Amino acid sequence: IAKHVPEKNRDSAVVKELASWGCNTTMHVARLIAPKIDGEDHTKDIDFTFGGIRARWQAGYADTKAMLSRAPWNQPGDPIDGVVIHDPVTRPTRPLARGVDGFAGKTK
Repeated sequence: IAKHVPEKNRDSAVVKELASWGCNTTMHVARLIAPKIDGEDHTKDIDFTFGGIRARWQAGYADTKAMLSRAPWNQPGDPIDGVVIHDPVTRPTRPLARGVDGFAGKTK
């Protein structure tokens, strides 16, 4: 943006200070969402069995490999974007709750 400031104003202390805050970096954040595992129920958060931990680890590992193979950060993007969020291709299959309490305002 500083290059668009008129030449006569670029040497002012204020413009130099503001220009020093800018950067040309684009940060890419790959969001990994824990997938639902077949047979998973309400006890998933307290399941510390070997099989439960192994299944969760394998699912996360598979999702991470899929994200790395897609490498969406290598796609061309808008240079003005400072942060780009990359979501997994598959979205959670469970519908999100509607309304603040999950009941779309139909509570008593």
